Amino acid sequence: MDLSKLNKKTLEVSRGFTYTYYTSPAAAGKPALILFHGWPDTAKLWAGLINNYIVPNGYGVVALDCLGYGGTSKPTDLEAYAWQHMTADAVEILDAEQLDTVISVGHDWGSVICQRLYNFYPSRVSGLVMVNVAYVPPLGRFDLDTVNKATKEKYGHGSYEYW
Repeated sequence: MDLSKLNKKTLEVSRGFTYTYYTSPAAAGKPALILFHGWPDTAKLWAGLINNYIVPNGYGVVALDCLGYGGTSKPTDLEAYAWQHMTADAVEILDAEQLDTVISVGHDWGSVICQRLYNFYPSRVSGLVMVNVAYVPPLGRFDLDTVNKATKEKYGHGSYEYW
């Protein structure tokens, strides 16, 4: 769980939130990876992978404490956690690190951020790696009434009627 050999940085993004993240530059000709942890972790989830594989093999890395975790801001407004906002924050971090493209890597719910980074900013992502979560295409806005109606017709009860 030790990231002490990396550069620990903070960045206040344009939305006013402060992100804590850890970096190591790539060797010439090697790509950089951005790592999104899952719940309830922090960037330290990736320490073994970073210290034993990524950095020793010359890959660059940006491992961030996602919004709401670790040393990063913890807003109480749920809208702050919308995928489009968090991926825009990630792009600001990439810009601050002068990284035009990265391999986006995510674990658990961090896999969804990793995917959405590609969906919203495809020119910034050269590859996707998702651990523990398969690719989930972006969906339209979740409509509880429509889902309950459809599941009631199919199964005899609304799947989410308890809400």
